[in-house]
Amino acid sequence: MHLKQYILTVLVFLLTNINELLAQQIDNTPVYRHINNEGYFRFSYENDFFSATDKYYTQGIDAELALPRMDKLLITKLLIHPHYNITIFGVGLQHNGFTPSSISSDEILSNDRPFAAILLAKSFVIATDTIHMQRFSTTLHLGIIGQAAGAKEMQEFIHDKLNNITPHGWQHQINNDFAVNYQVNYDKQLLRYKQLFSLTVGGGGSLGTINTNLNTNVSILFGYINNPYDGHKQHPTPWSFYGYISTGTKFVLYNASLQGGILDNRSPHTLATSEITPSIATIRYGVRLSYRSIHLEYFKALQTREFKQGKPHSYGGLQISTSISSR
Repeated sequence: MHLKQYILTVLVFLLTNINELLAQQIDNTPVYRHINNEGYFRFSYENDFFSATDKYYTQGIDAELALPRMDKLLITKLLIHPHYNITIFGVGLQHNGFTPSSISSDEILSNDRPFAAILLAKSFVIATDTIHMQRFSTTLHLGIIGQAAGAKEMQEFIHDKLNNITPHGWQHQINNDFAVNYQVNYDKQLLRYKQLFSLTVGGGGSLGTINTNLNTNVSILFGYINNPYDGHKQHPTPWSFYGYISTGTKFVLYNASLQGGILDNRSPHTLATSEITPSIATIRYGVRLSYRSIHLEYFKALQTREFKQGKPHSYGGLQISTSISSR
């Protein structure tokens, strides 16, 4: 099949499924977010105000640091990975907030999403095989879901500073419970045309007290790309600029932000397993600009319902990162 036929086939697949797609919380392991450096700092901010809404997945904040010497940390010994020729180790901190479709009521909205807050520390490894054009990543999350994560106070502070309505209903959020999750992902580049186009497929899964699921994905990068499978080799120019479209399907077995924690089943509002949508499709599209050590991204995400009484949702986000010299 010629290059044009490949591109046309995949774009048709993406666009014909756009109305059934769902985005997910912050994940920096996908191929379109790869940084060709073993040391970097990255900050991500996601919010549904980019889509003029204030519901469901309402905010996500993530900061992570990768350095070569982090392979010496004790926690990294728990991260399984193949011994590919390039390996990146890092740690991070993530905060996610979730609300129902309205934050103006003090009553429980019984057929709606529960309020939930999650605070997680993470350790991760991303291994790249530049010979066979494949990547494997593992992430271990440890933290808490519930009042102690502080989403109520954060949302009230933001709304106050922006002169928005005072949020109501956080007293009904998912109760405090511990959070531990183990996530693995694999992707392989199937097609590449110079520095201008690439097609990657992959899959993975997550097991733990926050999310348990399986997923598949397809990612297209187009533009002037600093290819993720080139390793740390010098890019022909000090800049790159490309767009991406990524789509996939998630098969959900458990979601604590909807169903409550494992140990505490006394949360004032949760959804039953029968109310959860068992499979969710995803799409995310964005642009990334890099100049020397600075990398910027803007993206939008579209989603279908996570629960049977829910509605489609969308949000957006910004990301900035800087490479750090390992010398």
